[in-house]
Amino acid sequence: IKGLVKNATLTDVQAEELTKRMGILAKARAVNKRIDIDAALKEIKGEISIQLRFEALVNERNKLLTIQTRRDLTAQAQKNKLWGAGLQDILEGGNSPTMGSRLSVDYKSRALYHKYFGSLVAELEQKGLIKEFRSGKNDLDIYKEIAELNTNGGHPGVTGNSAALDIAKAYTRVHDDMVARQNRAGAYIKKLPGYIMRQTHDSGQIQALGRGPDGKLNKTESFNKWYQIVLPLLDHNRTFNGLDPADYLKKVHENLYTGVHGRPSDEAEVSEFFAHGSLAKSASSHRVLHFKDAESSFQYNQLFGTKNFSDGALSDLMFRSRNITLMETFGPNPRTSFQELVTDLKKAARERDDGAEQVKRLEDWRLRSAWSAVSGENEYPASITLDKVCSTIRIVTQLAKMGGVVLSSLGDKAFLQSEMAFQGMKQMDVFGKQFAGMLGRSKDQ
Repeated sequence: IKGLVKNATLTDVQAEELTKRMGILAKARAVNKRIDIDAALKEIKGEISIQLRFEALVNERNKLLTIQTRRDLTAQAQKNKLWGAGLQDILEGGNSPTMGSRLSVDYKSRALYHKYFGSLVAELEQKGLIKEFRSGKNDLDIYKEIAELNTNGGHPGVTGNSAALDIAKAYTRVHDDMVARQNRAGAYIKKLPGYIMRQTHDSGQIQALGRGPDGKLNKTESFNKWYQIVLPLLDHNRTFNGLDPADYLKKVHENLYTGVHGRPSDEAEVSEFFAHGSLAKSASSHRVLHFKDAESSFQYNQLFGTKNFSDGALSDLMFRSRNITLMETFGPNPRTSFQELVTDLKKAARERDDGAEQVKRLEDWRLRSAWSAVSGENEYPASITLDKVCSTIRIVTQLAKMGGVVLSSLGDKAFLQSEMAFQGMKQMDVFGKQFAGMLGRSKDQ
């Protein structure tokens, strides 16, 4: 296996894991193509050889991207008196006079989302399709049209629904632009034939399958029902690759049931590919469900995913905007780069007279909290049930305090005044704009 490529950095363990994977794939291909095992193994060996060569080049590129971003981040953080505060400004912005302190990951992520969201909405508005996009009545046809657009030799327009085709084209254009930018930033995302959109999973709905008459949840019962529903919807060759379907789906269900599967790390964490990593780890962390057609994907989403296409599309734009910004700022492996950057700054700080103060700020909980917020880790609760309870409490509290909104908003005028002064606007101009904003407006305005 090591001899497949000269530059492969495979250990003996990794080579053994890759050999096992080739054996599994060869057996599945021999059955599907009705050829002998040796011919199938020869085909797979050639494919993996090409893949390893390409992946070696991608990994080298990513190393260079990491070095470049690490150098830029270190310089930016050290512009601040306290490097930890400078790093926090990089994540969520700050009001310090340091150049670039406001050009944060949070700001750039939101700006990028609005750029692509605006592009999508503008095209839909131009064609008068906003209502069709939001209604949900064309969702199945949109799924089918996107699948055709992403298939070589596909037949766009197969549904005969012109509105669905135009919406599919608009979404696919924006999606492809974002994927291309992710790949330029260090990702390695290949378009799959018939691909529609990033799959979502509602852990609450999956858990509910195992709810008994007494209201208690049973994970085994949940899996049995979920398995019977999902198995007929899947493309078995692409999903299982010769593995046992029950065992494979049981591990998938385990992740979905506990809410682990949805963490947005699959496309951002791209330092190593399957040949160079742990087969066991990749098998448990990156299991994917490939549906046999657009209708099957739609059916699954109606049961266990985002039911409305527009909601799923906008969620995907937000997900990719965040990933792009993180990778362009921190490199192909944002989480690892952030952790290593903090460690490097600590080491450098120890040689300074204010080293104790610098290290203390770098270990401050606010820095870790800022990372969790901008990376999206806060969106994946450890306890789904507790998260729902707390969410309900927050909503009730907000509704109870709605009566004080007018009074509390008066204090915002002072903050607005300060912000506009920081931006260089004259005091009386700001007062005029605030006063005009309190007046009624006509429909034309």
